[in-house]
Amino acid sequence: MPFAPVGVALAGGYVCLLEALSRGRVSVVAPLNATQSLWAVAFVAIVLRATEAIGPRLVVTSVLIVAGGALIGIAR
Repeated sequence: MPFAPVGVALAGGYVCLLEALSRGRVSVVAPLNATQSLWAVAFVAIVLRATEAIGPRLVVTSVLIVAGGALIGIAR
C-alpha cells in the first residue's frame, strides 16, 4: 500500500500530459516532457540526499538532456 500515492501521482501526471498534448502543440509539449529526467534528478537530490549519491556525471547528463529538449523547442 505504500506505493498507492506514487501511482496516483503518476496517473495524474499522465492526465496532465495528455491534456497538454490535446491543447498545445506537440513541438512545444514534447520537449517540456523530455525534462522529466532533470526533475527526477532534482527531486532525488532533495528527497534521498542521504542514501542516493548524485555525481557530476549524472548532473552533466541531465543538463545535456534538457539542453537538447530546449534546442528542439527553439528550432520549431
